Amino acid sequence: MIAGWSLFFNDLTEQLPLVVDGIKETCKLALIVSIT
Repeated sequence: MIAGWSLFFNDLTEQLPLVVDGIKETCKLALIVSIT
């Protein structure tokens, strides 16, 4: 059980930068669209 959780959290921390980058890109696009 605990091993499964640690694996899950390892995957999460590896994916987090990608998710943050995706959110930033989405915000940039939204800003550009709202300005134009």
